Amino acid sequence: MLASSLVSGLSFPPHVLTERSHRGVGILTLCPPTPSPEAELSEARREIKTLKDERRRLASEKRGLEEKIICLETDVNNKDVQLREATMRIEGLETDRRFLFERNKELSARCETLETQMMETKQNLEKATSQLRKENADIREKASTIERRLRERIAQKEQEFDDYVANQEDHAADLDRTKDEVYVRLALRFNFSFKHD
Repeated sequence: MLASSLVSGLSFPPHVLTERSHRGVGILTLCPPTPSPEAELSEARREIKTLKDERRRLASEKRGLEEKIICLETDVNNKDVQLREATMRIEGLETDRRFLFERNKELSARCETLETQMMETKQNLEKATSQLRKENADIREKASTIERRLRERIAQKEQEFDDYVANQEDHAADLDRTKDEVYVRLALRFNFSFKHD
């Protein structure tokens, strides 16, 4: 009642004053004025415009996002293609690497085999060369011995021939002396016989 009497002298419109009970005490509160239909329509138009602007903004953002998604999908597809190509190249390189590795292993084995064969061939060649040198030395020694013996034989034969020739000459000289003696005796005998006749 006191509150009602206090505010009764104020110039508030009747519709803005309400009374409510709070713990047994009547309290007057101020209520907002009820908007007019024109204000509500204007507010509704503003809200509609705001919503349209927001929808256009969202649509623009949606188109931008869709374009970004398309670009990202295109980029992802390109990356997938590049990844597949890179994978194929890597697989090809891996195949080449395995082939080259096996080829290198095969060539290494062949090189080791060839080195072993070359070592064996070298050892055999050295043995054969040593044997041939030994045989050559033996042959030269034998040839030298044979040559020395031949020279000795030739010298011996020459000496024998010289001795034979000397003997023949001595024999011929003896024959000549014998012939001379025979001729002399015959001549003497012939002369003796001729005188007696």
